[in-house]
Amino acid sequence: MDNVSRQNAIKALKQTKMEIAGEYGMNYEDAFEIIENASNKGVLEGYFKKLEKKKNLGQGISRHLE
Repeated sequence: MDNVSRQNAIKALKQTKMEIAGEYGMNYEDAFEIIENASNKGVLEGYFKKLEKKKNLGQGISRHLE
């Protein structure tokens, strides 16, 4: 992973943590644990499915516009 991709991934993770913390009224730092649990049928599994759908939709639109 190049440096720009790494920086973008870090920014995206921070943004996701802030969104989760804000939506559920929790501490920003606790959100990371929830992110890890979500991949294992955790409480936010549905949330991450929605994010994945948005990502796929965005990629499809980008490919269509190229």
